[in-house]
Amino acid sequence: MKRAVISSLWCLAILLLGEHLRAAQPDPPALPEILIGLDRASRLYLDTALHFTCNETITVPFEGAHRVGRFQYIFVHGPDGAFLDYRMPRGKGVRQEADPGKLGFQSYLQRAYFWVLVFNSARQRHFHYTALGKGEALGVMAQLIRFEPIPPYREAINDWFGTAWVDPQTFQILRVQAMKADKHETWERMRRDLELRTAGDEESGRYYEIQTATTEFGMVKNGMRFPSRAEVVSSLYYFSKSWPDQAVLAREERTVQVYKGYRFFGVRTKDEVRDLLHPLPVPVPPVDP
Repeated sequence: MKRAVISSLWCLAILLLGEHLRAAQPDPPALPEILIGLDRASRLYLDTALHFTCNETITVPFEGAHRVGRFQYIFVHGPDGAFLDYRMPRGKGVRQEADPGKLGFQSYLQRAYFWVLVFNSARQRHFHYTALGKGEALGVMAQLIRFEPIPPYREAINDWFGTAWVDPQTFQILRVQAMKADKHETWERMRRDLELRTAGDEESGRYYEIQTATTEFGMVKNGMRFPSRAEVVSSLYYFSKSWPDQAVLAREERTVQVYKGYRFFGVRTKDEVRDLLHPLPVPVPPVDP
């Protein structure tokens, strides 16, 4: 009996300790605070102090073979302060700029690291944002933020639908899954048509091409995250009378982009990055009595 009482008291102590720890944990920042933090983070990627190169490997897996491209990715700022990014074939000496599209890579992300610009203050009026709760990414418990462009859609401004996993402590993006606006419309049309089929419409033979992109930011430098891996998945679906309640996957192709060997020639210090992301409140001068 004594052992049972001690055990019960021990379990109660653990429960009370758990309640205390949960009560002691700060509440996650609200959506407006996260958007402010992401805006600050976006400015770090536009900062003229940022210069780097890395090795990018683009792979398109085939059954029994792969198409592989090896590039050096360069990010610098020009004399006017505007950023310049381009690829060269990996190697030594002077090399011409490379275009993966002309080398057979039809589906790839041109700028895998610029997702944070979706949250830049200059673009926030072109998007609708929704907090979706918590989710794990790269070993971090993140806040999921859904972003949806507000029509009209404009290339390189507001032409992506997606979800970002955001570290609420650093306002850095950990992962993004997104779909271009035109492919998102195709996705929605496929969903509507599928509902009509399940309601009795037996029409078949329709095809839907969907494309999604996922980027992970596993490289950290002075508190800033950079992409470590990106994947673009192109899927072709169709409707079949044999499967009236679902879309059948006819074909799927993947393009994988891996980033390694980062070399930084200019980046803010860790303390500067922290201060820019979490600026101290401006002290209020005392009021004379």
